[in-house]
Parts: sequence; structure tokens; C-alpha cells
Amino acid sequence: SQIARLAIQKHLDGHEHLIKPGINGSIEEIFTTLGRQLSKSMDILGNLRLMLFESTIKGGHYLGSYVSDNAIEITGYNKEDLLDSDFFKSRIHPQDRKRFITESKLGIQRGTCEVNFRFKMQNGTHEMTRIYFSLKDGNHIFGTWQIISELISPE
Repeated sequence: SQIARLAIQKHLDGHEHLIKPGINGSIEEIFTTLGRQLSKSMDILGNLRLMLFESTIKGGHYLGSYVSDNAIEITGYNKEDLLDSDFFKSRIHPQDRKRFITESKLGIQRGTCEVNFRFKMQNGTHEMTRIYFSLKDGNHIFGTWQIISELISPE
């Protein structure tokens, strides 16, 4: 338990967090506190219909390496499909696909990107979505992807 406590403390020391400095208590108390924080974060992400993702750029292609667990519930697709760039692009509405690709490439050059596009969910509906990402270390992309259909007022 001391090894786990040190690993958790080292992780938390490098990040802003709500846990008091210097974790004390049993390993069960530490994991319970961390579990509550993670649960609250997932509740917020779920209610905002916001997903997190990570990709790497290799040879001009995006290689998805992570998408948050709530992506399965929100989109209906499994993680492996969403991490596949060809699959992902094939679900972007045909009228939005070229703009999405162009904006993404420009975003790589600028270091950040925000683009709205329609995405076909597993149930067949197209939802308006927004992706925001930033480029780190020249080839790592970290970002958010949010379903924004209900945030847009009907015209």
C-alpha cells in the first residue's frame, strides 16, 4: 500500500487537485477520495455530452490512442471504431467532411483547432458536434469532442 500511496502522491503533486496536500490515511481512503473525484468528472463529462480524446500524428495520418469511456454511450460506436481515423471521417456528414479535414490540417499548423461538423451516430441520426484540440510536442493531439445539437437554438 505504501507503493500505491507514493505513486498517487507523485501523480497528484504534478497536477492541480482538490485533495489536500500530503495524502494521509489508508489506501482505501485514498482510493475512495480519488474514486469520488473521477466519478464527479465523468458525471460532468456525461451531462455535457463531452468526450476526451488523444491521437498521434505519424506520416500525416491521425492514429487514435484514447477516447473517453462515455464516447460509447454518446455515439453508440465502440472505442476501436472511433479511434480509427477512416471510420471516424466516414461518419462525418458528406457536406462537412472536406471542411473538417481542411480545418484539422490548418489546426495542426497553428497548434490548435476548433471545428463544428455533423456526425452520424450509430442510430443513424446526424448530431451537430464540436471538436477542439491542441497539438503538443509536435505530434500529440489532446482534445475534446462535444455533441452540441441541443445547445444550438433552432432557427
